[in-house]
Amino acid sequence: MIVEATEVDHITPFRGSVELQYDRLNVQSLCKPCHSRKTATEDRRQ
Repeated sequence: MIVEATEVDHITPFRGSVELQYDRLNVQSLCKPCHSRKTATEDRRQ
């Protein structure tokens, strides 16, 4: 199934790094469910 991307995601979490936060190559578009799932996985690893 293809759904509309509604959120911008940092591919590599920036975690305070200004360089990663504003790096245009470090972002991707995701739908809300995919972004939430990815963020939850990253938060568990932290």
